[in-house]
Amino acid sequence: MSQRAWVMGVLLGLFVQDVDNPTYKSWTKFKAGSSVTLTATNDTGGMKSEALIVYTLKSCDGKEAVVTMTGNTTVNGAKTEMPASDARHAAKAKKVAAAKDAPKPQEGDEEIEVAGKKLKCHWVKTVTETGGYKTTKTVWWSDAIPGGMAKSESTTEGKMKMSSILVVTAFEKK
Repeated sequence: MSQRAWVMGVLLGLFVQDVDNPTYKSWTKFKAGSSVTLTATNDTGGMKSEALIVYTLKSCDGKEAVVTMTGNTTVNGAKTEMPASDARHAAKAKKVAAAKDAPKPQEGDEEIEVAGKKLKCHWVKTVTETGGYKTTKTVWWSDAIPGGMAKSESTTEGKMKMSSILVVTAFEKK
């Protein structure tokens, strides 16, 4: 990038910087074959669904982590298998700046039970309001789990109520 382009970018607020990708980083602590199994329960305006999702680390090098996702969903008693798909997580990602008026998330540390084990987790809670909807989301993170996420809870209030819980039910470190 030329100096002129950099200066223009800074002046226009367009300067974009590559930073370490936290998703990539969360997989680098583990070897290929490491996996995490999650269950998800969702309620969208009274329509309930469940899912079982398995993420398995296929490969990880200095440039990217490749993670295979498999699983199934059940909606109104009908079970559907999800075809396996790979997600590629680059080592570097573009830094995304929060909106200037975005409320600061709450954060803390606590020990929770994950897949039958007590794990120290760091949690982040955000509350957003847009279009007549208020969404509260809390995510718990642990370095002991492949992929990093231990649990996620989200509720949305407004014209339609929605809730979602995603929790790790098993994980294997290689």
